[in-house]
Amino acid sequence: MNKLELLECLSEYLNDYLPFGKGLSANTVTSYRFAFQLLFEFLHEVKSVNPEKVTFEFLSGDIVTEFLYWLESDRGCSAKTRNHRRTALVSFASFTMRKNIALGSAFYTAMKNTPKRKIPKNVDIRYFTRDEVSILLRLPDASSKLGYRNKVLLAVLYATGARTQELCDIKVNDVRFGKPTSVKLNGKGNKSRVVTIPENCSLLLKDYMESICMLDDNVITDFHRYVFTSQTNIHMSVACVEEITKKYLAIAKESYPGLFTAKSYSPHSFRHYGERC
Repeated sequence: MNKLELLECLSEYLNDYLPFGKGLSANTVTSYRFAFQLLFEFLHEVKSVNPEKVTFEFLSGDIVTEFLYWLESDRGCSAKTRNHRRTALVSFASFTMRKNIALGSAFYTAMKNTPKRKIPKNVDIRYFTRDEVSILLRLPDASSKLGYRNKVLLAVLYATGARTQELCDIKVNDVRFGKPTSVKLNGKGNKSRVVTIPENCSLLLKDYMESICMLDDNVITDFHRYVFTSQTNIHMSVACVEEITKKYLAIAKESYPGLFTAKSYSPHSFRHYGERC
């Protein structure tokens, strides 16, 4: 079998079927796309298999089960997040079988036989405490370009209660400075909401945005650019935010052994005390 068949089918699924065939929102498509990005990362790092070598037969054994376990054990994903990644894979398997039953039946069967993880009820959400947030916000070195960006990013993540994808999607024209300053967050299902942020975060964000968006005459040059970018992309990914959080969390755990005692955290942990939806 042509090993590119899987990648070609995946491209059609992500670029045509999900946004146009099913009419899913851009954020939902991005979430599904990220599931496959993680899958290929797992295959490369753990199995030493590059994407172009992956076939449907290869995914029809225990590989997907190992991948889902890796999400929990190595990346610290919750059962809910694990189930979301599984949903993306099951959906793709179903799409594949409808296109070519001979090609996709074994893959689809393997995916359907991969059970969902039961989500325990009444489990405490692993939010950072205010003291822990204060420590994390002090860690980035604001004298460097990346450190400055990371400091502002973590501050905005906490102040807005944004989901990770919502943070990545914030554009210059989503921010309205004033008393108070507001930020529009574009969430799931093309739904948006406006949240206000405290003055200290507003001043930090304003200085940062001026440094990246304004010319010498203080005129904003591009209202539609993303506020947070990576070193390689103008649109920061969820994985990049996760890596930033992971970096400073590792430093904080080593420096403050009495704090940060939960087994795992994520950017979601900044959404403090259930105050944010």
